[in-house]
Amino acid sequence: MILTILKKIYRVFNIFEIFLKRITLEKRSNFVLFFANTETRPGSVYGGCVKLFHLRDSFDIDNSRFNILYLVSSCLPVNPLFWIRKVKSRGIKTILNQNGVGYPAWAGKNYCKVNNELKKIIHACDGVLYQSKFCKRSADKYLGVFNGPYKIVYNCVDDNLFKPENTKKDKDLILLVMGSHHFRERVVLPIMVLSKLLESGVKSKLIIGGRLLWPDAKNDVKKLVNKLNLGSSVVVMGSYTQEEAVVLYNKAHILIHLQYNDASPTVPIEAMSCGVPVICSDSGGLPEIVKDGCGELIRVRHSYQKMYYPSVNSIVKSIRIIMKSYSRYCDNCRKTVLSEFCKDKWIKEHEEFFDKL
Repeated sequence: MILTILKKIYRVFNIFEIFLKRITLEKRSNFVLFFANTETRPGSVYGGCVKLFHLRDSFDIDNSRFNILYLVSSCLPVNPLFWIRKVKSRGIKTILNQNGVGYPAWAGKNYCKVNNELKKIIHACDGVLYQSKFCKRSADKYLGVFNGPYKIVYNCVDDNLFKPENTKKDKDLILLVMGSHHFRERVVLPIMVLSKLLESGVKSKLIIGGRLLWPDAKNDVKKLVNKLNLGSSVVVMGSYTQEEAVVLYNKAHILIHLQYNDASPTVPIEAMSCGVPVICSDSGGLPEIVKDGCGELIRVRHSYQKMYYPSVNSIVKSIRIIMKSYSRYCDNCRKTVLSEFCKDKWIKEHEEFFDKL
């Protein structure tokens, strides 16, 4: 097993050496290299790698001649410092797309270990694209201030894919939870919210999309659903493709996104692009994304030491507020994405940053 892995790594090193020997720098064009399988269907990819397909579709991705190495902090290749040093020796620029960092509330006592390599990477790069102002503040605090060109570039969505469908929503209130769920509060609190709504006579359902990743998560959810007698009112979907996500967003009335200190999440932007309002806490990069009229930001304590979540009652209150002016919220969501978080703007911001290096 180990020998096989070493052979694969050695093969990649050799291929990369060939690429370096054949590099031709272009003055008028930016040729980008990134580490991802571009043959994979974009719809089957999630997390930080999704944005790489926007690059693939908009720039010249040429492994035999490139003048920019593009790295994403949340999906780094094996031994990234090796690649940075290699390309730097040939005069090639490296750009880091910086997401979150390790901090005590998220990584526990290991937060320094999480940040050690990233600290070396960010200061070895020629430019940094921070995914939010919160990302930059966090990186400055835990990785050190980057003394080079940088820009705040928020994540985007393909607004031609993520868009409102001309279909009538269910008469019952449909709540939605999406993403990769490492912390149980992201899922458990919405289940409790659903129970509260049903008790008050509001016909409603909850759809849970995405991987349940905390210990014994599936049993945890099942036990709580049974305890609250929610039965078929809770639907657990599991993993989904981007195409399936569009269908789920268009079924829902409201997205509940409770990840604390979420640095620059794409899920709320996807929902908003489909005209779905968002309920979240006012932590992390969320206030920069879920702007006025696009949902309800619930105030929580801000900390890197401990995670804080909205109360069930505050979430229920936010749902009632949104539903009173639902059409206005939906319209604001779509307009905000088209002006602030669309794919075309994201690509243009990259072009401008590339040209300045």
